[in-house]
Amino acid sequence: MLTGDVAVMGNKILLVEDNADFQEIFGRMAAHLGFEVICAENGLEGIRKATAEKPDVVVVDLVLTGTGGMDGIETIRRLKRDRTTQKIPIIVCTALIDELSESAALRAGAAEYLRKPVGVSALESTLRRYLT
Repeated sequence: MLTGDVAVMGNKILLVEDNADFQEIFGRMAAHLGFEVICAENGLEGIRKATAEKPDVVVVDLVLTGTGGMDGIETIRRLKRDRTTQKIPIIVCTALIDELSESAALRAGAAEYLRKPVGVSALESTLRRYLT
């Protein structure tokens, strides 16, 4: 059941994801839960938006195409090195299921590692750990 309770209403999530279909699916799920979602299509755009928008949490895919060729791991590293973004929790949401990718993401500074497809209840419980 989706609660979308007042405790999280208005929290801002930055989704760094290059797949338009997943952006839409994630955006609908998060909006239904009461979150505001901002999207970035690549790592550089994600870093710029994280600095400017100051989201409450960043959700990043590990496989990113586009500007600069920066993948999700490098995006996480850069966010964690920057004083203005280093305290923002980062949740990985990716289709990569290997332990090396998960380990690399966590070492880079990610707080959580979710595997796609992610269900609404898993998304909700994960976000609530960092937003309430």
